Amino acid sequence: MRDFRLIDATFSMRQATATFVVSRMRAIDELGQANRVKVLHLSRLDFYEALVRAAVNKSWPSEEEVRASGCDDAGDFVLASMEEGGAAHARFLSEHPAGYGKQLVPTHVCLQGLLSLLTRMIATGRGTSGRALTPASF
Repeated sequence: MRDFRLIDATFSMRQATATFVVSRMRAIDELGQANRVKVLHLSRLDFYEALVRAAVNKSWPSEEEVRASGCDDAGDFVLASMEEGGAAHARFLSEHPAGYGKQLVPTHVCLQGLLSLLTRMIATGRGTSGRALTPASF
């Protein structure tokens, strides 16, 4: 979450942790050794659910805002606002509520935004962890 700069004013580390917890498959005996993997990891389906939950809890521009800005997609838009300085991104976050029932754009647009942001960050190596993000590191 930190490597991809997903933690911000609209999506805290606490929300990221809650997203993981509510997305994972439940196990009957969570303390049992056999179910430990289910408790600590996400299955593919759980991962997809976590992606959607994270996307909805972030702020995303509408398709019209992306076109008007001259950006290729929402990921490009968000990266550009981050690079322009903290003020531009902070203003964007304050004008675009996030969370279930609060988002200004449909869920599928939120998910497209998250996926385009992640794809662009991997392709360009733009992370904040001090190391380059490369496809090989995943």
